[in-house]
Amino acid sequence: MPKRKKSHAYTDWIKSRLDEMDATLFVLEDKAENLESDVSAKAGDALDSIRSWRDSFKARVNENIHDGEKAWADIKIHLDKDWKGFEDAVQARMDARKDSAG
Repeated sequence: MPKRKKSHAYTDWIKSRLDEMDATLFVLEDKAENLESDVSAKAGDALDSIRSWRDSFKARVNENIHDGEKAWADIKIHLDKDWKGFEDAVQARMDARKDSAG
């Protein structure tokens, strides 16, 4: 069996993260549509932040898509930061929702 190039592993990692980001946004946007107006505005702000992290991740990928394997190893540091920012924004949204519910 031939060895897979490392760049394939990066591609798989990136696709997995983008799929998770898009799925998370889909669920949160769906839930936000059913909120009352005052809560909906706060949810909209949180969703804007989450979308911003997702868009930053996508933009960084698109800027570097044709770079070699060494460049991907270097850029992964930045992608990890974007991923962490996305996760933190989602967690902040969930924490705020818990606080407002109880």
